Amino acid sequence: MADPSGQREVGSLGGMARGDSGGETAGTVAFVASMPPAYRAAFDEETVAQHAAIVLRRGGRACWVEAWRELPGRTLALCIVADDQPGLAARITAALAAADLDVVDAHAYGRTLASGRVEAVDLFWVRRRDERGEPVALRAAEVEEVQVAIEAVLAGRPVPVPRRPSLAPPDDGAPGSVRVRFERTGRDVVVLTVVAPDRPGLLLALTGALFRADVQIVALRATSEDGVVSDRFELAEIDGSSLSEERVRALQPVVFEAIATTIAT
Repeated sequence: MADPSGQREVGSLGGMARGDSGGETAGTVAFVASMPPAYRAAFDEETVAQHAAIVLRRGGRACWVEAWRELPGRTLALCIVADDQPGLAARITAALAAADLDVVDAHAYGRTLASGRVEAVDLFWVRRRDERGEPVALRAAEVEEVQVAIEAVLAGRPVPVPRRPSLAPPDDGAPGSVRVRFERTGRDVVVLTVVAPDRPGLLLALTGALFRADVQIVALRATSEDGVVSDRFELAEIDGSSLSEERVRALQPVVFEAIATTIAT
């Protein structure tokens, strides 16, 4: 998809997406300093200022959700802020699925605050389709519903069943091959890369499987283009330690099984 930082802002959406465009503030500088290098390389100054303002508006809430970009194809970019915790990505993707939203793109980051607490700043590009598979516009009230759904899953309440059944996989000639790769970076972080046909629920299936396997998703980058998704997960043990080779081998069938459940539907 197009560079997320180059799209136009949402106009109103109930007062959301009020980006600060008047230059860097002290809060923006502190926000940038707390974010990992991958984030700073991905977004321009104006976008960073918008994200910083959204994070600040979270206040003491369990989570905070705002729309900050509207892209072609009626795709909406959401910024979701919450305390980091094991399984957070899985819970967020489950809440988005419950709200009938398909994830088009995703970035997930963690930033360490002065108190030592880690705050997740997750960016999800989402859209909703009607029964015919056509994208439909999202209203401000529906963005608020996403926040309510995420708050529910963070509190341990069951995720409601989606209001519509998942659409059948499109017969669009998309490549059917699946590639799964585990590799270690120089920082001894295990990176899982999955390239597969774009199917409803794939990201949810992967994040859920990793959560059930007691694996922490340190960072996430998910993209979709021309019917193919490329999902990149940085993984660690729940306590932050590196995954052993034995653990990596045990995860391989877990990942393939998660992919198979979506391709078979």
